[in-house]
Amino acid sequence: MIKTSKSEINYQVLHLASWPPLAHLLHDSAPHMTRICALLARRPSVGILIPVMLNIPPPIAQSLLETLHARGHIYPASAASSDLVLPCTASVQGHESAVNSSFLSKLWQHLIDEK
Repeated sequence: MIKTSKSEINYQVLHLASWPPLAHLLHDSAPHMTRICALLARRPSVGILIPVMLNIPPPIAQSLLETLHARGHIYPASAASSDLVLPCTASVQGHESAVNSSFLSKLWQHLIDEK
């Protein structure tokens, strides 16, 4: 995996590589983590804009992005696909092909309406 500093994550276009096992997340962070992953599953986004788009306090969003990056669930656009090390969870592409796109649209709408 390519090493990316905290400040670099803020200014990179981030992509979702895989969904983290949400059952293992802390109860307090799971809703924010789910919203971040849903956003990145729908469209890659710049790290510094994610807290603004999702109305999440920037320090919390930054911490969650760093955690997702450290665990290999997200990667910056500058990372070559051959350098990526995906965790053992299902890939986004495999997950999306198994799920009806209208379901994802409804989920996305629900998550952004929580503001």
